[in-house]
Amino acid sequence: AASRAPSFVMFLTDDCVLLDCLEVVLAHAIGSLQYDQKDRAFNFLTRLHPGISRCQTRDCMSPSPRNWQYHYLIPYLNNAFNTDAHESVKHHDGIYLYTTKSGSTEWNYPVDLSGGVYRYKDVQMILKQIRTEDKDCNGKHGFSDQGGLSHPNTFEVRGNQAVLAIDNDLVAARKTLSAVPSRPLMVVLAINRVQDVCHAPIAGSGEGRVAQSTLTANDNNSTDPTDPSALLKLLLNGRNLDLERYLSTPYNSSHIGDVFLCDQLNVSQSS
Repeated sequence: AASRAPSFVMFLTDDCVLLDCLEVVLAHAIGSLQYDQKDRAFNFLTRLHPGISRCQTRDCMSPSPRNWQYHYLIPYLNNAFNTDAHESVKHHDGIYLYTTKSGSTEWNYPVDLSGGVYRYKDVQMILKQIRTEDKDCNGKHGFSDQGGLSHPNTFEVRGNQAVLAIDNDLVAARKTLSAVPSRPLMVVLAINRVQDVCHAPIAGSGEGRVAQSTLTANDNNSTDPTDPSALLKLLLNGRNLDLERYLSTPYNSSHIGDVFLCDQLNVSQSS
């Protein structure tokens, strides 16, 4: 028998680092998409939050939307899972909803493969538009003859172009809102480049931190974060990223250059 189509889709490309367990992140995402009973929320952007004010990939400021509204999410989270089992779920956990077009740069980037969460039917609509454009243009759209689905970077660019192309349909369906969490749930380690399609800038160590933030003396600077083979060796040796360090360091950009490693080996891998 055919399996049931999923209701939601989450994209996780680049070096996305979740700062909470996936269950909590997805509960926030799905809760935000279902919060508005008129289905006006088009996406949940995991990597954004109220502290984001700069776009590292474009090297410019990206102020938060002025018209956003906070919505308390704890009642939904209580129904989604046992919140007592997750100490990270704060009593003030919630989301911000805003009109997507009112934002700029980071806040007006509807198709985001770094943690973006969408309804399955909306993703299908975007894919259909991309395939239609590829067919009409014989696959030539400024990238490669394989079309917009041949690479994650081209898919993201073409996905945002597709949203513009079907804007009237989205407005007609009243899918005009975006949602972000009220606290950091993700950072993106923009520390190297392992593809040659997109040439986004690499983030240096410390980039993305707010000016007032300070770090302790045991920063892990002994490893060259631009070398994927060195990072792989650390992983094979049981070294893990120090999530507590990322959580305790304030950032004004979702793309950062810090590589924080735990001082101790992963017990399950080192034993």
